[in-house]
Amino acid sequence: MFAKNSFNGVIPQMAPSDADYRVLALCTREYAAYVTALEKCRLREGIRHILAISRHGNQYMQANQPWVLAKGTEEEKLRAGTVVGICCNLACLLAVLLQPYMPETSATLKKQINAPEVVITPSNPEIVQLLPPGHKLGNPSPLFSKIDSARVEELKKKFAGKQNDRNNGSGDNTDVKAVEEMVAKQADKVRLLKSSGADKKVWQPEVATLLDLKKKLEAAQKAATSKPEQKHVQNGIVDVKEIDKMTEEVNKQGLVVRKLKEGGAEKSVWQPEVEKLLALKAQLAVASGTPAAASGKGKKTKK
Repeated sequence: MFAKNSFNGVIPQMAPSDADYRVLALCTREYAAYVTALEKCRLREGIRHILAISRHGNQYMQANQPWVLAKGTEEEKLRAGTVVGICCNLACLLAVLLQPYMPETSATLKKQINAPEVVITPSNPEIVQLLPPGHKLGNPSPLFSKIDSARVEELKKKFAGKQNDRNNGSGDNTDVKAVEEMVAKQADKVRLLKSSGADKKVWQPEVATLLDLKKKLEAAQKAATSKPEQKHVQNGIVDVKEIDKMTEEVNKQGLVVRKLKEGGAEKSVWQPEVEKLLALKAQLAVASGTPAAASGKGKKTKK
C-alpha cells in the first residue's frame, strides 16, 4: 500500500548500501535453508525459514521507516525508494516460497505485485532482483480477511465432529495426529501474520482459533489415553467356546483315523480321513494362534 501511495505503484530506483546487502545476505541464508528443507521433505522446517525471511524484511522496514524518509531530502527519498524496492522484492520471493504451503495466498500476492514467473534453482538458491526499478505493481489489498464471531461459530459446527463420537471418546491416535497438524498449520499462520506486521484486528481472530484448536487437541489426547484397551483379534477366531468345539472335532477325527488304521483298512480308505484330520488341526492352530504340530513320526535312522 505504501509503494502504491508514495511511488505511484512503481518500483523506485534503488541504491543499496552495505547494510542493505547484509539484510539480503541473511535472507539468502534462509532461502538456501528453505530449499534444503524442502528437498528433504521437512515441510515444517521450510515454513520456519519463510517466516525468518518475512521477519528480516519486516524489521528492515521498521528500522528504516521509509514513510518518514519519503518526506525528507532528495537523498532521503532515494533511501526510502531503496528500502521499499528491496521490501517489494522480498515480498515477491515470499510469494514464490509460500506456494507449496498456501497456493491461493501465494497467487493473490503475486497478482498484487504483478510478479513475473519465478523458478527456484535448487543448485544455486540466491536472492536476485525480481522486480527491477520501473516495474508496475498491481492493486494491493489485505491478504487475510477478518473472521468475525459468526464465522468462527460456523467453522466450529462444521469441524466439531459428531456428538456421539465425542461422547464415546473416539479420540484415537489418528484423531490426535489430525488435530496436531491443524494446530501446527494454524500456529504457522499466526506467526506469519504477526511477522508480516498485520494489524491486530487481522491476526487476533486467528489466535482465538489457534487456542480453540489447542483445547481440542488436549481433549483428544485425554480421550486417547483414557480409552479402554481393546482386545485385538489375532489370526481370526479368539472365541474360547469355538476353540473347544474345534478341539473336540479334532479328537473325534483322530479316533476315526486310529480305528481305521488299527482295523487294517487299506490306505485308500484311511488316507482321506487323515487329510481331514490335518485340515481340522490346521484350522485349530489358526484359531488358537499356536503352530500346528508336525504330522507323522520322525523316521528312524539306520544304525
